[in-house]
Amino acid sequence: MSIRLPEPSSLAPEYQLLLLAARDPDHPPDTGRLAALCAGDLDWDFLLRAAREHRLTPLLHHWLNRLGVEGVPTSFRERLTVQAKGDALNVMGLVTHLKEIRAAFDAGGIPVVFLKGPILGRMAYGSMALRPSSDLDLLVAERDRARAIDLLRERLGFDMDAHRLDRLSPRRRKHLLHHTHEATLGHSRAGLVLDLHWRASKFDRTQFSDWETFHSRRQEVEMAGETYPYLGTCDLVVYLACHGARHHWQRLFWLNDLAVLIRRWPDLDWGAVLDRAVEMGEQRALLVGFALAHHCFEVPLPRPFAEALADEPMVAGMAERIFRVLFAQTGPQAELPVHLPAFSMARWTFDLTPAFSKRFALTLKFLLVPNRRDWESLSLPDFLFPAYYVLRPPRLVWQYALRPLFRPGSRRKTAKPLEHGS
Repeated sequence: MSIRLPEPSSLAPEYQLLLLAARDPDHPPDTGRLAALCAGDLDWDFLLRAAREHRLTPLLHHWLNRLGVEGVPTSFRERLTVQAKGDALNVMGLVTHLKEIRAAFDAGGIPVVFLKGPILGRMAYGSMALRPSSDLDLLVAERDRARAIDLLRERLGFDMDAHRLDRLSPRRRKHLLHHTHEATLGHSRAGLVLDLHWRASKFDRTQFSDWETFHSRRQEVEMAGETYPYLGTCDLVVYLACHGARHHWQRLFWLNDLAVLIRRWPDLDWGAVLDRAVEMGEQRALLVGFALAHHCFEVPLPRPFAEALADEPMVAGMAERIFRVLFAQTGPQAELPVHLPAFSMARWTFDLTPAFSKRFALTLKFLLVPNRRDWESLSLPDFLFPAYYVLRPPRLVWQYALRPLFRPGSRRKTAKPLEHGS
């Protein structure tokens, strides 16, 4: 399969520099290319903003300092250092909370597996400070969801809830938790946000639903003198690809995670990783992610993936769409991170799902299953809750077909991904 993407060398120099510097400490970038880019005509303000929005500030700071690259304005170095130190301090704070959360879940008898976060920084980059994290992510069995939420609130002091579950009626709360995959909780005094997952995605109820099998594949990762239950290697790669794909790879550090793991684990059984993705119905998410990581970050494509790409012609078009959107905007007016228009996001989510049965289920869910927007647009008592299933289709027709006719130009505006509520 040939993916017709522009060469990274044809991108704006600020993006070229970010892609070149996005390497772990064991695989340094080409010093000559780095110096040549820094000596060129760069928009340093845009570079700083792009590094922050794509979560690549720590790596850019690391390599500019470690390699002693000249031609970098002093003011830029100072601002970059401030951002990098802020990212590092934030990650250090998260590690402190990780220890408390691990101890609390152990004491409460609730099995947990950690996702992404500082542990991924330690595993993939050799330093938790080189991969920014703004929150913590945990995965529990769906049967333990209520106990885990209670533990986080009562024992650990999480007092904020993005879903406002306490304000929902019992019927609406039950419906929301059944049809979503996570609860976002906040700790106001600690300034901490935590996403509690019981599935990997709201679109697929089967992902990680076999908790016993999944939990048995976990690995224990040592960090800062503690060990943490973490995703098994194959599950980790598939999860990272699924997570990035669901967010249409709008931040480059998600793609870079895959690139770094390819470099660090050359002897991994990549065929087993691909088999795991096929088992979960997520092969397209995996293949798009690896195709983009291969092209953007100049990492070798594992042989099983190169062979699988030949059997998935749609992946080429999907990768091209994401690549062109990712790097289309530069300068002070650039929209970062990039959001696809609502229709494009719906098409993207649909294209990620190769199985007809899952596509059909996804379509029915979008058309018929009510969410917060439905009951916020019309408040009904709980005994009339089934009426929302009837009212949702006409609301969608109004929102996406009729209302734009009365608001010229609204079709051209971008929207947040449909996953976050339509």
